[in-house]
Amino acid sequence: MSGDLISLTYKSRARLADPQADILNIVRMSRVMNPRLGITGILFYNGFHFVQTLEGPRSGCNELFSCISRDPRHEGLVAFGLSGIERRRFPNWSMQLVSRRDLYELVPELKLLDDGDHEEIARIHASIIARLAATDLSMARGAQMMEAPLRRDQWDEDLAPIASA
Repeated sequence: MSGDLISLTYKSRARLADPQADILNIVRMSRVMNPRLGITGILFYNGFHFVQTLEGPRSGCNELFSCISRDPRHEGLVAFGLSGIERRRFPNWSMQLVSRRDLYELVPELKLLDDGDHEEIARIHASIIARLAATDLSMARGAQMMEAPLRRDQWDEDLAPIASA
């Protein structure tokens, strides 16, 4: 194994006063803080929940997860994936935000993340991660926008809360 490299995944309910501004602030802060901690990863937001995978040294993941657990924008935080890894799946992403539109294209069963139990969420998330790791997201609309300077108006539709199906 590459040192003490781990992958940590969690789910939380989003508690956002202003979803567009809050998400953009989370991504901006991640781009500053995560490289300092040696963290890479991916963040999913479907209008109700965050599901995030962090990759990096155990100490960095622990420190960041501790910060996230105190963040009032997260409620009902549950870690459901912690494992040692040989190599990073997202080595070039300090934190990649995948939009709801891109998620629905990748995983039509996404709505199960809202209602599924922890085992079902873990299975769906693992499927998403595998698909993303095998996909060149640099060609995806969302990935291009998140690599460029972030503008609130680009994400209004994707970040707005959606009605439950």
